[in-house]
Amino acid sequence: MSVARRLERMKLEEKIAKLARVHEHLLPGVIDMDMINKHVYDQGPKGEAGRVAQDEGIELDDVTILRLEYLRILKIDHLWVLPNLTKLQLNNNSIESIDNLHTLIHLKELDLSFNHIQVIENLDELTKLEILHLYQNHISSLENLENQKNLSLLSLGMNRIEHCESTILYLRRFRKLKSLNLDGNPMCAKENFVNYVYAFLPDLVFFEYKMISKEHKESAKEIFRKELSSLQVEEEKHLAEKLSAEQEVAEIELHSVAFVERLNSSQLFQAMFENDLDGQTLVKISEETKEFYETFGEEFTALCRELFQMGQEQHVLRKKEHDDFTNCVNEAKLRSQQESQKILENFIEQQKNIKDQVNQMLNFLSSAEDDGESENRSEIIAESSMIISNCVAEFDELIQNTWRILMHNELSLTEQMEEVNSMLERDMSDMVNVMLEQALGYFVAMRSLQESFNEQLTEASHRYQTVIALDSDDAASISSQLREIMIDKESLSNALANSHEKHLLVIDTREDILMTRIKAWHEEVCENLQKREVARSRERVLEINRFLDLQRDEFEDLLASRPDDLILLMETQAREKERVSTSLGSEEREEEHEGEEEKQGHRDSDAYEEKVNASLETEIPLNGEMKALAQQSQTSHPSLGTILGE
Repeated sequence: MSVARRLERMKLEEKIAKLARVHEHLLPGVIDMDMINKHVYDQGPKGEAGRVAQDEGIELDDVTILRLEYLRILKIDHLWVLPNLTKLQLNNNSIESIDNLHTLIHLKELDLSFNHIQVIENLDELTKLEILHLYQNHISSLENLENQKNLSLLSLGMNRIEHCESTILYLRRFRKLKSLNLDGNPMCAKENFVNYVYAFLPDLVFFEYKMISKEHKESAKEIFRKELSSLQVEEEKHLAEKLSAEQEVAEIELHSVAFVERLNSSQLFQAMFENDLDGQTLVKISEETKEFYETFGEEFTALCRELFQMGQEQHVLRKKEHDDFTNCVNEAKLRSQQESQKILENFIEQQKNIKDQVNQMLNFLSSAEDDGESENRSEIIAESSMIISNCVAEFDELIQNTWRILMHNELSLTEQMEEVNSMLERDMSDMVNVMLEQALGYFVAMRSLQESFNEQLTEASHRYQTVIALDSDDAASISSQLREIMIDKESLSNALANSHEKHLLVIDTREDILMTRIKAWHEEVCENLQKREVARSRERVLEINRFLDLQRDEFEDLLASRPDDLILLMETQAREKERVSTSLGSEEREEEHEGEEEKQGHRDSDAYEEKVNASLETEIPLNGEMKALAQQSQTSHPSLGTILGE
C-alpha cells in the first residue's frame, strides 16, 4: 500500500471516529450506573451544597427524584440502586417495554410519555403510585393497573385505545382518580364519548386538563340513566359477594388458628356425600331413608358445632396463657435492662474520672518538659508515672468488673427465661393434650353415628330390594343408577360398604388434619421459644463485649494521642537510672582501693547497690500498655528503641 493511500485511509478513519464521538449520544442505550451517577450529580444541589456533594459524594439511597429525558434509552435497568425514588421521569426516549421497576416501591410519580410502549405491565409492586404519564405511546388497551388504587392522575392521550365501554368501566375502580387524559385515542371519536366519561366516572374532577362542571355531570348522568342504574345494581351485587367472600376467608383464618375451621356448619357432613353417588342414591329410595338421612345430618352437624365450640374455648385459654407469658417476659427484660442501664451509667462516670486524671497527669508531664532542669521535674515525672500506671490498672479492673456484673445480670435473665419457657411449654403441652383428648372423643362419636346410620340404611335398602323384586312396576320406575345398585344382593352390599368407607375416610382425614396441625403448632411454639431466647442471649453478650471493647479502644487512643509525654516519661526514667548507676560505680572503685581489710564493707556496698537498683525499678513502674504505646512510636522517636533496650 502506497504512502498516499495509507495517509488517506488514516484521515478517513479519524473522520469516522470524530463523527462517532459527535453522535454517540444519539445511539439507543440502556440505563447503566454511569448514566445514573452522571444525572444524579447533574441534578443534585447547586452552589456550596453542590460543592460539598461533589467532595463527599451523594448517597444513592438519599435520591428521591431523577430525570432521564431525551437520552434515547431503549431498556430500563439498574434503577434498583435508587430504592427511595418517589418521582421518575423517563419521557422522550425509545423505551419499548416497562421493566425492572419492581424495586421502586416508594414511587409516587412515573412519566413514560413519548416512548414506544405497547403494553402496560410490570407495575404490580408500585402500589403507592399516584401519577402515571403514558402519553403518546402505542398502547391499545388499559390493563394491569389493579394494584394502583392510589392513582389520582392518569395520562393516556395519543395512544391506540379503541374500546370505550371496557376502558371507562375499568377506570371506575380507581376511586381516587381526579384527572384523566384520553385525547387522541380512536375511542374518542365515538358519539357521546365525553358524556359517557362524565356519567360513568363520577369522581373525576378534570378531563383532558379541563375542570368538569356540575351541570355537565348531571346532564351526562341523565343521558345514561338507564345504563347507570343497571350497572350500579350489578356493582352492588358484586360488592356484596366480594365482602361476603372476604368475610368468609377472614372467619376461616380466624377459626384455623383454633384448628376447627368450617366445623361450625354442615360442611363436613356434606363432604361425606359429595363424592358418594351410591350414598346419595340410596338415601332417596324411601321416606324412611330420607328421615334417616336428615336425622343423621342434624346429629352429625351438632357434634361438629360442639367440637368447634370446644376448639374456640381451648384457643382462648392458649392465647391467654401465651399473653401472660409475653407480659412476664417483657417485665423481666425491662427489669434487666434497667439494671444494666444503672451499671453502665456507673461505669461511664468512673471512666470519666479516670480519663480526667490521666489527662491531668499528662499535662503535668508537658509542664515538666517546659520547665527544663527544674528541681521538681523528677518528682513530677515520678508522681505522674505512678498515677498514670495506677489509672491504667484501675481502668482495666473497671472493665473487668463491669463485664462480670453485666454478664451476671444477663445470666440471671437467661435462667429466668429458661424457667418461664419451660413452664409455658409444660402448660401448653397440657392444654394441647386436653384438646386432643376431647377432639378424639368427638370424632369417635361421629364414627358411631356413621355406624348407626349405615346399619339403618342397610336394613332399609335390603327391604326395598325385596319389594322391587316382587313388584315389577316399582322396578321399572327406578333410576338407572339405583337399578345398578339393586341388581342383586352383592351389588347392594358393595354399594353400602363403599359408601360407609368413604364416609369414614372423610371423618378420619379431618381428624388427622386437626391432630397433625395442633401437634405441629405446639412443636413450632416450643422450638421458636428456644431459638428466640438463644438468639437474644447471644446478641446481648455480643453487645456487652462490643461496648466494653469500644471503651477500651477509646482509652488506649487517649494514651496513644500523647506519645511524646509518655516517651518523655521513659527517657527521664532511663536518665535517672543511668545517673544513679554511675554514682554507684564511683563508690565501688573507691571501695576497691581500701584493701583487704575493707572486704566486708565492700560486700555491704554491693548489697546497697542492689537495693538501690531494685528501688529504682519499682519506683516508676513501666506499665505494659505504656510499653506497647511506646513501641508504636519508635518510628517517630528513634531514641525510644535505645531507651527500651537499656
